[in-house]
Amino acid sequence: TWQCAFIDSDEQEKWCGLAKEEIRQAGLLDSQLAETHLAAVWLLFSGYGGYQIETAAKEVLRAQEIDPGIGHGDLGDIYTHLGLEDLFKREFERALEIDPTSEYTKRGFMISSVLLNRWNDYLEIKQKYFPNELILPEYYLAKGDIAKAAPLIEKRVDHLLFDLYKTDGKALLLALQGNKQASEDLIPVILKRIDRRRPDYHHITYEFAQIYAINGNVPDAVRWLRETAETGNPSYEMFARDPFLDKIRQSPEFIEFMAELKLEYDKYRSEFH
Repeated sequence: TWQCAFIDSDEQEKWCGLAKEEIRQAGLLDSQLAETHLAAVWLLFSGYGGYQIETAAKEVLRAQEIDPGIGHGDLGDIYTHLGLEDLFKREFERALEIDPTSEYTKRGFMISSVLLNRWNDYLEIKQKYFPNELILPEYYLAKGDIAKAAPLIEKRVDHLLFDLYKTDGKALLLALQGNKQASEDLIPVILKRIDRRRPDYHHITYEFAQIYAINGNVPDAVRWLRETAETGNPSYEMFARDPFLDKIRQSPEFIEFMAELKLEYDKYRSEFH
């Protein structure tokens, strides 16, 4: 079967349509093929599929009913975005028990720790599996060490995480340095370069929210947090813990947003635990 990946805005519909048809045909040929369910996951959890993250998680669980050894890294990724942090860790650890040599799983475990702002976990995993790689500058930003982060952002190696991180990492740095206008001026520049259906779109919008929050701009920060949650990253615990959101934490808009998100989070915990 085809697994859909974002190519560009013009090609997305075509490739996702092909993926959907191949998944359908595979299901007709063999309804007990676990990989068919797993392929459907990334269509569901995409802009094309409407960011059906809860349904995507259930699809992995269906695949595991057929083959218990499959999809643990995928489920760990989905639990990351649902904010189910204990389950995310359990699934990645299970994936590494099954295949301790998988660099893909090791890197997924590390990146998920980054995305959840679990910076101590990130450093531990990085040192264990990727000791020769540079520490991400975001680690130092999160720890309040701007002096160490700044030169790393300026000299960033593009493949470390996301291809846009050199740009939006710079915007976050500028905000933390107190350069409010310069940091916000970069946001429309980044927006022109991205498509809402990108798999990492919600991580980019999350940084927009962080930038506006650091600058004390409550309406725009909450607007981008809502966009982040609506496009596949409703991670309640991450938002609750993020120090970059502290300036807006007592605002009525943020409190209302978090109360709404907590209802979803409690539902996910009840459903998947």
